[in-house]
Amino acid sequence: MKKLILSLLLILAFITAGRSFSENIFYPVYWITGRVEDAAGASADGMTIYFANSEAWDVIGVNGNSGKPNHFIINAGRARVPLVKGLKYSIFTEKLNNHGFGPFEVTLSGLGLDEAGIFMLKAGAGVAEVAKAAAGVEPNPAMRIWFGNRLYQPTSKEFYVPQKPKIRVEVEIPKPYTLASVPSSYKISIDQGAPMNFEVIEVKENKAVLEIELEEELSPGEHILTFQAKSSGAQAAAAAATQLAKVIVSEGGPLSVRDQLIAFPNPFDPSRDHYVTIQYTLNVEANVDIYIFSPSAEIVKKFIIRKGEEGSKAELNKVQWDGVTDRGVKIASGAYVVNVVDHDTGKPLAKTSLFVHR
Repeated sequence: MKKLILSLLLILAFITAGRSFSENIFYPVYWITGRVEDAAGASADGMTIYFANSEAWDVIGVNGNSGKPNHFIINAGRARVPLVKGLKYSIFTEKLNNHGFGPFEVTLSGLGLDEAGIFMLKAGAGVAEVAKAAAGVEPNPAMRIWFGNRLYQPTSKEFYVPQKPKIRVEVEIPKPYTLASVPSSYKISIDQGAPMNFEVIEVKENKAVLEIELEEELSPGEHILTFQAKSSGAQAAAAAATQLAKVIVSEGGPLSVRDQLIAFPNPFDPSRDHYVTIQYTLNVEANVDIYIFSPSAEIVKKFIIRKGEEGSKAELNKVQWDGVTDRGVKIASGAYVVNVVDHDTGKPLAKTSLFVHR
C-alpha cells in the first residue's frame, strides 16, 4: 500500500510539473523529497520534518508519505506561502532527544518535484518547539502594487497594463514591527529575470514606498512581476514576503475595446450619486471620444480625450461624469446610450445603455 501511495504521489508531481510554475500564486501540489541518515544512538525514523513552517510536514520513515526508512516526501503546498522558482525555503526537523537537523535552505526549481538531498542527524540541531519557532518570526510585510493610478487586484483574471507602466509599491507591516531599511532587502523582477533598478521613495518605520520606471517596454503578452520585501528583524526573526502580479500587455493591432463597456452605478441618480463611471479597456493608446445620447437621440454630453489622458490608455480606463450636460443642466430621467468612438477615424468602438432615474 505504501508503495502504491508513493507511486501515485510521484505521478501527480510529474503531471503538475507540466504546468507553468508561475500560473498560480499558491501552488497546490509541490513535492520535496530527501533522506535523513541516523546519528550514533539516534534514529531519524518517526521524526517530523518541516518545510518553511509548521503547516507543511511529513513523518520520516515507513509511517510517512515515502513508506521507506529514513526517507520523506513533503507537500510544500501545504505551507500556504507563495512558492517562487529560484527562491530559498527552510527545511528542518523537530529536535527529539537532543537530535535533529537544520534549518537548511532548499531552492525551488519550479518543476513540481525537488530532491532536497541527504541530511545527517546531529546532536543539538533541529527545532525544539516548532510552534514557538513559527511564532518567533515577525509578520510578513503586506504589499499594495499600483500600475499608474490602478491598484493591482490579485483576483483579476485579466489585468492589462501599458508597455511601459509606472509602478508604485506600498509596503507596510503592523506596529511595533518595522521594515528593513537596507535597499537590498527589496527586490523587483520581471518573468523571473534579474532584479530591476528602482527608487526607494521612503522607508519610515513600518511603511515603505518604492517606485519603478522600466528601462525597456514590456513585450505583448503575459508577464509575471515578483516583488519581495523584508521586515527588520528588530523584534524577532526577520520575515520575507513575496507578492506576484500577473499582468497582460495588449497585442496591439487596430484600435478596439477589449472587454465590455460598462457604466456604473446603473441606474444612475444625479441627485444622489456624485458621478457615473464609464469603464472600458483599450488595446492601444488612442484619441477617443465619448458620446452620450438622450432618449430622443440627441447628444447631451461629449468627452474629447487625447492620448495620455484617462480614457485613452492601453489598459483599463475609467471616465467619470457628474450627469451635467454640455448645456450645464442635470440630465432628466430616461434611457441613455453611451458610445465610445475612435476620434481619428470616427469608427464606433463600443456602446452601452445608461438608465437615469431621479
